[in-house]
Amino acid sequence: MADQLAAERGLALVGVQPLRACRAREGADLTRDKSGPEDAVLIARLAGELRCYEPERADAVRARLRHLGARRAQLTTDATAAVNQIRDLAGCAWPAVLAAAASPFRSVSWCASLAVVLDRCAGDLRRVRRLGLDRFTAAVRRELPRWGGIRPCLRIIRAVFAALVDPAGVTAHRPGALERACLALGDWRDTRARLADTEARMCAVLEELGLAVSPRSRG
Repeated sequence: MADQLAAERGLALVGVQPLRACRAREGADLTRDKSGPEDAVLIARLAGELRCYEPERADAVRARLRHLGARRAQLTTDATAAVNQIRDLAGCAWPAVLAAAASPFRSVSWCASLAVVLDRCAGDLRRVRRLGLDRFTAAVRRELPRWGGIRPCLRIIRAVFAALVDPAGVTAHRPGALERACLALGDWRDTRARLADTEARMCAVLEELGLAVSPRSRG
C-alpha cells in the first residue's frame, strides 16, 4: 500500500533495516524512549545518508505466490495442531493404537484404520472388534483412497485391530476422547486436502514464473 501511494505521488520509496535504526537510536542516546517523533527523524536521516535499500516490488503473479505461501503456512499450522490433538487424545484414552505403526501419522494404512475405528466405535472399541479382522480389513481398504493410499499394509491393519482389546488408557475419558479424536481426524483430513490444493496452485504459479524444478533436474 505504501509503495502504491508513493508511486501515485511520484515519490521514491526506500526502506531502512531495523537493526540500523536501532544502532542509530543507541548512538543518539534515545534507548530509554519508546517509539516517537525521534524515530522518524532518525530514519529520515539514515535515508538521506543513503543507508537504506530499495524494496522489492512484487508484480501480480509474485504477489499471488506470496499470498498462497501465507495460506500454506496457516494450513500447515492447522494440520500440525490437529495431529498433536489426536496424538494427545489417543495417548490418554487408547495409547496402544499409537504403537501400531512406527510413524503412525505418516502411514496411510494407520490413518485409514484409525478412521474406521473412530467412525464405528462410538466410544466402545469392542463394537469394532466384533466386526472381525476380515470385515475390518475390507472397511480399511474402502477408506484408504480418502487418505491417498492404494495398497494397504496388512501388518499395520492387524496391529490396529489387535490394539482394540488393549485395556490401557483412561477408560472414563475414552468415549469422549475418542469422539473428539474422530472430529479432529476429520479436520486433519480436510486440512490435508486444502493444503494439497494450495500447494498445487503454488506449483502452477512457479511454472508460470519459469521457476518450477523438473523431475530430471532433481535427481
